[in-house]
Amino acid sequence: MQKFSIQSSLVYRRRYGIAIGMTLALLAGLLYMAWLFVPGGLTYHEKDSVTTSATILSQLTSLNWVIDAPYHAFQWLVLQIAGVSLASIKLPSIILGLATAFLIFTLLRQWFRSNVAILTSIIMLATGQFVLIAQSGTPYIMMILWPALLLVLGCAFIRAKTAAKRYLIGLTLGVALGLSFYTPLMIYFYIAVAISLISHPAQRLRIRRFPKIYLPLPLLAALIVALPLVLASIKNPSLLLNLAGVSWPLPSILQNFMTVTMQYFNVVSPTAGRFMAPMFSIGTLALILIGVVQMIRHKHSLRAHLFMPWLALLTLPILFNTDQASVVFIPLVILAATGLSFIISNWYRLFPNNPYARLAGLVPLVIFISALTFAGVERFMYGYRYDQEVVGQYSKDVPLLHRELKDHSTTTAVLVVPTNERAFYTQMMAINSERYPSVQSFRVTSTPPPNIASGETIIVANELHTQASNNYSQAQLHSMLVNSRSSDAARYYLYKNPS
Repeated sequence: MQKFSIQSSLVYRRRYGIAIGMTLALLAGLLYMAWLFVPGGLTYHEKDSVTTSATILSQLTSLNWVIDAPYHAFQWLVLQIAGVSLASIKLPSIILGLATAFLIFTLLRQWFRSNVAILTSIIMLATGQFVLIAQSGTPYIMMILWPALLLVLGCAFIRAKTAAKRYLIGLTLGVALGLSFYTPLMIYFYIAVAISLISHPAQRLRIRRFPKIYLPLPLLAALIVALPLVLASIKNPSLLLNLAGVSWPLPSILQNFMTVTMQYFNVVSPTAGRFMAPMFSIGTLALILIGVVQMIRHKHSLRAHLFMPWLALLTLPILFNTDQASVVFIPLVILAATGLSFIISNWYRLFPNNPYARLAGLVPLVIFISALTFAGVERFMYGYRYDQEVVGQYSKDVPLLHRELKDHSTTTAVLVVPTNERAFYTQMMAINSERYPSVQSFRVTSTPPPNIASGETIIVANELHTQASNNYSQAQLHSMLVNSRSSDAARYYLYKNPS
């Protein structure tokens, strides 16, 4: 009778495929929850993004649309197809977040062994920080997407075996490179890549030996795609400062340094907000620190020549604007993978021929990975669902208005909102006009009308209710739109003439 071998079992032979499938299922579930339920609202950054995306066509000749243009064009397309709703606003980021997760895993597979790539992907992609960025209907996800995409395409471009494949990948790389110019802070990635190509001997040799015939196509494609940005920068040179992440007047560097330090290392009193603090758990930070030590020890490796300068360069824009702290996500992923690879390799090196010891080492490793994963998910779910201060930053007004205007009939609707939200709701109603067939006319204002016409409904935001109550009688108050929160639940007041 043949002796049973674990290596010959189907589960063992398909272990990486099974692990990848489970990782994708976990991430898809998290992003689905973040898309529709947690935090379940919109920030003012997301409303500003919608306003910019909705008006991108009207600004074509002025070239004022170039910052984050690829994301806004994608969001504009989604809004035109699906209308303005909570789901459609976040959908572009959800799609790009899934693409980013796949690219990060692919990048890790190119630089590390499969087991390290899978485990690091689980740890880093299940952190609340990545999920928070991926569900936000803002261009922030592009700062993580572009470096991952360019690194993956760059490796594929160099390793391509046939001329046709290299030309195709080169064209794709050139288009992606040109589009990435529109995203702020990408300049630091380009500088880091240039440093690694110049400083690393193997890279210099590879560049000298690389056939130069393949370079004109991607460079020409990048130049053509980036041409509007070049013209806009000539017309308005201050755009270059925006792309570099430099703000004016200069902020308090010392205060921002303390803020960033708390964002990464405040493990004593964790908080939530636009970004979670600390951004990573203690265990993940330990992996990152181990990775830093290993990078320094192996300072002649290509990873050290690329990611350490990139991480150092990114400290400049972060000190100018602490909201950009998550831009270091890709370098930190690589550092965490380096730390995890060191732990696994050293354990296996201790017991190279003892299968029982190698198997026993999986038990604490599985516990460690599970703890990091569930801790990150739990922090996100509870912090952005039950923390009153954080939840208050996410408005649920759009679903309330959408439901009211879709289900109730009125000839004319007047929406009274604060001045800083007027542009957003104007664009929302212009795009959604066909989805409210019973509303024949609609306008948005920041001042309550003095009188209510026949067949007219005045929808007044909570912030302007006191002013509106001076114009209308209590008998004209028809109903209120409320959300499910325990405080500040009354969001809109509907006034009509009593029939």
